[in-house]
Amino acid sequence: MYRIILTRRAKKQIKSLPENVKIKVKGIFIGMKENPFIGDVKKLKVKHNRYRLRFGSYRIIFDLNKKDVTVFILTVRHRKDAYR
Repeated sequence: MYRIILTRRAKKQIKSLPENVKIKVKGIFIGMKENPFIGDVKKLKVKHNRYRLRFGSYRIIFDLNKKDVTVFILTVRHRKDAYR
């Protein structure tokens, strides 16, 4: 079981999302606890352990630490802003 840790930035971004997207994000986080690779997950070239999860027009950018069994949620944003 993975532990999910949200950065301060991610918490702030989630608060500003539409309510229906917030509900979807919470469901995704529950699923990520069991397996962070469920759904459309792709490894990013930027950093060794950085991934993105795509859902609709939104992206969740996260780091994965398999040793500590931890997922660090860095960003939850609309696609047009996610990679800036």
